[in-house]
Amino acid sequence: MLSTIYLINMPYSSITRPSLALGLIENYINKYGHQVETIYGNVEFSTKIGLELYDQIDNSFFEHLIGEWTFSRGAFPDKKRDDDGFFGLFTDLTDIIKQQLLSTRNKAEQYIAELADRILADSPKVVACTSTFQQNCASLALLRMIKEKNSNVVTMLGGANCESIMGQTISESFPWVDYVFSGECDDVIGKFIDKLMRNEFIGTHNLPHGFICQKNNDLLLSQNKVSTKPPRGYIEDMAQVGIPIYDSYFSTLNHLDLTASIHPGLLAETSRGCWWGAKKHCTFCGLNGVSMTHRSKSSSAVLAEFEELHQKYNINKLEIVDNILPMEYMKTVLPALSKEQKYNIFYETKSNLKKEHVAQLADAGVKWIQPGFESLHDDFLKLVAKGATGIQNVSALKWSLNFGVRVSWNLLCGAPNEKDHWYDEMAKILPLIMHLQPPYHELIKIRYPRFSPYFKDPKKYGLTLEPLQSYQYIYPLTENELANIAYFFDEKSTKNQAVFSLTVGNVHNVAGHKLLQEQVTLWSQQWSGSSVPLLYMSDQGENIVVIDTRKVATNVTHQLSGLTACIYRLCEEPVSKSRLISKLAELALPNDDINVNKALAILIKNKLLLSLSHCYLALALKGKTPKLPDVKDYPSGYLNLDKAAKAVAIV
Repeated sequence: MLSTIYLINMPYSSITRPSLALGLIENYINKYGHQVETIYGNVEFSTKIGLELYDQIDNSFFEHLIGEWTFSRGAFPDKKRDDDGFFGLFTDLTDIIKQQLLSTRNKAEQYIAELADRILADSPKVVACTSTFQQNCASLALLRMIKEKNSNVVTMLGGANCESIMGQTISESFPWVDYVFSGECDDVIGKFIDKLMRNEFIGTHNLPHGFICQKNNDLLLSQNKVSTKPPRGYIEDMAQVGIPIYDSYFSTLNHLDLTASIHPGLLAETSRGCWWGAKKHCTFCGLNGVSMTHRSKSSSAVLAEFEELHQKYNINKLEIVDNILPMEYMKTVLPALSKEQKYNIFYETKSNLKKEHVAQLADAGVKWIQPGFESLHDDFLKLVAKGATGIQNVSALKWSLNFGVRVSWNLLCGAPNEKDHWYDEMAKILPLIMHLQPPYHELIKIRYPRFSPYFKDPKKYGLTLEPLQSYQYIYPLTENELANIAYFFDEKSTKNQAVFSLTVGNVHNVAGHKLLQEQVTLWSQQWSGSSVPLLYMSDQGENIVVIDTRKVATNVTHQLSGLTACIYRLCEEPVSKSRLISKLAELALPNDDINVNKALAILIKNKLLLSLSHCYLALALKGKTPKLPDVKDYPSGYLNLDKAAKAVAIV
């Protein structure tokens, strides 16, 4: 039986993990008895240009659109090209890198032609692509060639790049795409494909909610109702979300003999939306589209899905794609996982994790987290609505290291209405905490993505936004159309400047940023060497012995006793002075200002205690620093480049 439905995962997306979106859609279509062929074009193309170069482009900053540029000519052959203009956006693009990108563009066009012919040889009825971040141009290029060679093939596009007005603009601007889906399609895609396969007429006036096509675009007709906004599919009950099928990904790795180079992880999803964002939307976040409402799977469904994926693919590495860990799982899912002790899991979490939270995560196998710290300054955190304090973030960093949990985090800069002296103040804090896990090695400039509060109400923040300049070199669209298809925006004041750096995302020349960057660089260097700074304590009852090898250490060994030792114990988590005094009183210990201030002064002078956010925090770990998980065990997969062709570093 010939395959008549093709699902395609085009470049650029990670090659170390399968596509969750296509894995789910394959599941939904299979229930209707149709044969599906899923092609991992991203993996195939990586072998055309080399795994390392592919990985460099895939991991370049999304807003640079470097990956999109390599497929833009294939998608829009009639667009007038200005390669020098695009390259001129970057401050550090060398001639060697330019030549690699030009060569990659040529290979991209060759691959599109080759892939289209291979698919069409199977006489497909439907060809559908998923598009997130840098997958738009490759997907549009393939669908265009498919349609040009066989107009009877039904072409479809979905994914985050098709959300709301972006999907409407794709449908209006690129007629070779028959259907665009906006939002979550779990409850409708299987039945829709089934009708197409059975040649049942699907009128433009009764398309399932979320579908957009050329004929219904003017009025955006959906379920026989006229909508003033582009439709968006939405799943209220996560019980409707299936378990992804990843067979094609693994067969692709085997067929291309990539199993030695690619050590894959699996993607799983336990919730959608963001419970914190529903309360207070972080100003720079656009990840949830137009739907912030948090919905989670039942604990039994989560555990069953993990088990099925583990048994089927014999892999215990799970990257959970949720925007935030559901807090109710602390009482349900995590205790159950703790009993099994067989998974290696990544989760995004709220930043203000307490000791018991981190301990529970570690015990459940969640040894990789992204807490979204973003800053260590209270005023900055308040400005961007993070709902945490600087000292809470440092505390979470401390306990993460204490329990052997790897942390991925960034330090952001460049928020509207920020103060330069905030960065000076943070720069003074960093030397005290360089025994903890460092952030990404470069400060990240605040972005203004679609769907973020910055985008929704720019005047509130003193912003006048326009699509990032890179978009004009990618799409053959008017300014208004670019504004509707773009995801990343910037202030108009940056126009006609070289605005990008391959290593830091955006060029920034603010004094405070530079000062903080110097400290971040020192921190990263210390952790990349053979001797990581240490600060740990051994509580011996009456006394506490502290070992300190940080550069700011006043002594290698400190012996704390009496009230000073008691106060240090009471500051293992952030505590205000008033609360500290109350605790001392409860223990019938000296709690007068003179004695307390004297003890605090000793600890602060020796840089063992952090005073921040009107609270105090003991900085020493309890016991020696545990071994963190190896990067080769990253739940999202690992790319072994030892035998791969070398490429000039793009990031």
